[in-house]
Amino acid sequence: MMPSIDRLVASGRMAPIPMDVLFFAVIPPISGMVEVPLARRLGRPAPASPEQLTATAESLATLVINGLLATGSVATRRTQAPTRFS
Repeated sequence: MMPSIDRLVASGRMAPIPMDVLFFAVIPPISGMVEVPLARRLGRPAPASPEQLTATAESLATLVINGLLATGSVATRRTQAPTRFS
C-alpha cells in the first residue's frame, strides 16, 4: 500500500499525511457499513436493500477519496464556495 501512496504524493495528487491519519480517515467509513445496529439507529432503513447499501458504500468511498486527493491548503479551501459539508 505504501508504494501506491508514495506515488500519489510524489505526483501531487495526494497531500502527504502520516499513516495513522490515513488509517483513521479510512476505517470509520468502513464501520458505517459493518456496524448495522448503529447505522439503523442513525437512520438507515431496516432492512436496507442491496441497492441502498451500494449507494451508501459509494457515498462513503467518495467522501474518503475526495478528501484524500484534495491537495489544497486549509486556507485555500476556506476561501472556496461553501459545500454541503462545510
